[in-house]
Amino acid sequence: MGTAALPIEKQFVPPAALPSWPSSAVSDGGFAKGTIDLGGLEVRQITTFTKVWYTTQGGQDGVGATFFKPSPVPAGVSVLGHYAQPNNRPLFGHVLVARDTSGTGAILAAPVDYTLVWSSPDGAGHFWLPNAPEGYKAIGAVVTATSDKPSPDEVRCVRTDFTDGCETEESVLSSDKDGFSAATLRPSVRGIDGHGVHAGTFVAQSSATPGPGASTLACLKNNAASHTSSMPDLAQVNSLLAAYAPHVYLHPDEPYLPSSVTWFFENGALLYQKGNQTPTPHSAGTWVEASQLEYLVDGDGGNSRPVAYASLHGHAMYPKAGLVLQGDGTLGVGIRNDTAKGSRLDAGRRCEVVSAEYLGVAEPAWLGFEREWGPREEYDIGREINRVARILPRSVRERLAKLVEKVLVGEGPAGPKMHGNWRNDEREA
Repeated sequence: MGTAALPIEKQFVPPAALPSWPSSAVSDGGFAKGTIDLGGLEVRQITTFTKVWYTTQGGQDGVGATFFKPSPVPAGVSVLGHYAQPNNRPLFGHVLVARDTSGTGAILAAPVDYTLVWSSPDGAGHFWLPNAPEGYKAIGAVVTATSDKPSPDEVRCVRTDFTDGCETEESVLSSDKDGFSAATLRPSVRGIDGHGVHAGTFVAQSSATPGPGASTLACLKNNAASHTSSMPDLAQVNSLLAAYAPHVYLHPDEPYLPSSVTWFFENGALLYQKGNQTPTPHSAGTWVEASQLEYLVDGDGGNSRPVAYASLHGHAMYPKAGLVLQGDGTLGVGIRNDTAKGSRLDAGRRCEVVSAEYLGVAEPAWLGFEREWGPREEYDIGREINRVARILPRSVRERLAKLVEKVLVGEGPAGPKMHGNWRNDEREA
């Protein structure tokens, strides 16, 4: 009996061709041009790779990870680092390559050397961190199939003023046996005020060679005079919504249906209660890879758009139907978020852009409302859990109390602009 193919052995292909976008209404519009000017450093994506080393042990779902070199790369641009991905999903990712357009030729520089971080037990994978010259930073790790040190021309380091701080994002592979780990990188400061640029690279670390780590590497930095110059204008935003706004499935038993904000306000919404001004706690979001989404072809046979599932009696949305427990997974206690395929809402059919600072979109007055949109609610089961918990050990009792406060005591929901993810990373509550 043959070994089943790993998901990564198949490249994810979006279910619909990339749409054509309307021309920009501004002369310097840089949206969907294929390159982005970071103020003298031009970058573009590479989405094709050559496999260098893989393992089927460890990693996400215990099926290992694969490490790639971007290839082919257009002439005149430089690789900044290699690409890594867990094996439990189809191959779908990118790294940025760069070209110095400043006229000085001084933004990119070859590494002065490489530090060997780890070699695989089979001798077929060797992980290196570039040693940047003074005044420069390395952007990502390099993997080779032999123990020979990479060529200085393999990657380029970036001048420090074109770099920003980075941190690990997703674990790609880790081994308790030999202390090796690899993780993708992201800018430390994100959101609409951040200038860090995600380069798609990864960091490799080993307890056998302590020292080099995420702090050694950097993300890119957008130094353009207008760091929103490659963002879409309003017509292009509306085209993006038409192409990618999700179909939302409501639960078959859902008694509460979507409404416009205007209807909500006109039909008895309780916005604020004196003495109850506590900010609303909400769970943060999670990025979902395009390859892990479901898609539905539009009724007219047009674009295939992603599907989302709204939770029963709630407004959380998930990429798959089923049950998600919001709470303490170790204790197995929390709020049920049940999703199933019931009636369907086309989120792209009647939507409106209510805010876009860089476009000067006039915001409706309700968006600035800073108080709760409903009363504080404490569920009876929460009080019962706290009463029964008195007989439990103190450590368990304290964990349960925190859990009850988090998921069984509900402040009235605050408006979207009052949440951290309005200006920051979408993962932030």
